[in-house]
Amino acid sequence: MSSKTSQAMGSARSARRVFDAQSPYVLALGVLMSRLETTEQKLRVLEAERAVILSEAYQLAVAEGDGLGTDTPSGKNGELAYRAVRAEVATVLGVGERAVDRQLSQAELLHRAYPMVSQTLADAHISYRHAEVILDAGNVIGSGDDASTVARRIGYEQAVLLSP
Repeated sequence: MSSKTSQAMGSARSARRVFDAQSPYVLALGVLMSRLETTEQKLRVLEAERAVILSEAYQLAVAEGDGLGTDTPSGKNGELAYRAVRAEVATVLGVGERAVDRQLSQAELLHRAYPMVSQTLADAHISYRHAEVILDAGNVIGSGDDASTVARRIGYEQAVLLSP
């Protein structure tokens, strides 16, 4: 038997011993994975809450707009309000205003245009990163509120969230 074969067999025996059902490592790993799963669930719930807060902050700026019936801050008042919101959020998060621009618009889009994704995130079934990927891929559908676009988004949400 070559030394490489002997080493490989020794490694295999060692791996079996570590992952043997009676090994204390298996129990410890199970405890760690349970803690990790709980922590991940909590993080997902907090990410969903963060997205709600950012969406609400964005909506405050829209409400301060000049009443042009849009989903974006409009007019002088809306623009000033948006800048104030963006600056406040950037300060709280400790990031630049450009990063906050993306976060605010994504959070608003998530809650306005993708309610199933938003709810799935709130239920901790997906992470915020998953939601971002869904939104990014959904850009080809559009963010409009006309019946055709809304129907396509609903179909898209169902396809990505309910498919096995």
